Amino acid sequence: MSADGSGAVPVPYDGPFRTVPCAEAFTAAECVRLRQGLLPQSMDDKWAVRFEEPFLYLHRSWTGLLCYRLRLDGSAGGGRIGEALASSHVQMVHGPDYEGALVSFLLRGTMLRQAVSFPVPASGVPGPEGLYQHAVSGTAFPETALPAPRRGLGAALVRAWRRLTR
Repeated sequence: MSADGSGAVPVPYDGPFRTVPCAEAFTAAECVRLRQGLLPQSMDDKWAVRFEEPFLYLHRSWTGLLCYRLRLDGSAGGGRIGEALASSHVQMVHGPDYEGALVSFLLRGTMLRQAVSFPVPASGVPGPEGLYQHAVSGTAFPETALPAPRRGLGAALVRAWRRLTR
């Protein structure tokens, strides 16, 4: 627990990262709010976010484990996620596209408090509706099932296009 009782102290991490697709863009005001980070206020708050130029670090609040490192590229008019990486603590059971959708939700829904849907993996999750969301994010937003991942040549072309347009 941190000295102020707001959650676990972030655990240093120097392990490997994996790329997560996340192409979110933000207004200047949203960038200011993201840079302020997020301190958990109760046990239901699952995330702690800190900003150290130019990165947003998303940690699990109870353990302090780093899950995501996002580079926030900014300009006078706003900013965007220039690079999104997941640490080895993130299992990626549902694939990198799902992790990218989850990161987008954490930024928009949890940090910016925008009315967005929580992404549910196409493969589904066990338990009643809302249980998985609460375990992952501590929130109760409407849920949207993501489409199944594309396979074959079409998926390869989509991945190539995403890399080229970043």
